Amino acid sequence: MNQRMRTGYLVNWQLLREVELTPAGYPIIHPAHVPDGISDLLGFNEAKTCRHPEDFGLHFWIDDYQFERVWAQPERYLPMIQRFAFVIEPDFSTYEDWPQPLQQWNYYRNQLLAAWWQARGVTVIPYPGGPGDWGFEGAPLHSDIAFSTVGALCHREARLAMPGVLRTSIEHTAPTQVLVYGSTTPEIEKVLRETGTPWIHYAHGQLARMRQWQYKAREETNHGKGA
Repeated sequence: MNQRMRTGYLVNWQLLREVELTPAGYPIIHPAHVPDGISDLLGFNEAKTCRHPEDFGLHFWIDDYQFERVWAQPERYLPMIQRFAFVIEPDFSTYEDWPQPLQQWNYYRNQLLAAWWQARGVTVIPYPGGPGDWGFEGAPLHSDIAFSTVGALCHREARLAMPGVLRTSIEHTAPTQVLVYGSTTPEIEKVLRETGTPWIHYAHGQLARMRQWQYKAREETNHGKGA
């Protein structure tokens, strides 16, 4: 393998053969829709141990380090990705206080993986938006889109910003439906009503399962005491 090819693999140049690009060079994601009958999402950090991935959607609203390996070895993790009913576009962080080149690089990585997975037959729901004017490059119109509140509602500034972020996403993409993951607020629901946008809610799966386990443990403890 020559030096150019080795360098290309570091930035996943090989994936570009299977995707379309905008004039600015961002991968294009095509419209997609959430399959019927899927009522739960699973984080990528739980994907390996999932026994029935066909019953779940897969999300990446977890710390970046937990799915950096998907970028480093996309072909290796493709079979795992393909087993899920659908997948949310990755979420490599684009923090507003980061330099713009870093924001754009992570946005590009999100778009490239999502577009390549679509080219390989995966149902990928876009998670559009970035902090710059380029934040909707390659995002589709009239698609289901994803929106997450996980980790944001506990911080006042982020909580106040969330309705505006959602409204901007809706204005740019005219979605057929919004998949909302995590807790909602009256302000978020107001945006959805005012824009006439259908939406479906997915509870924070890991948190819900932890509560179920805690409840089961308490029940078993109480039963043991009663015995």
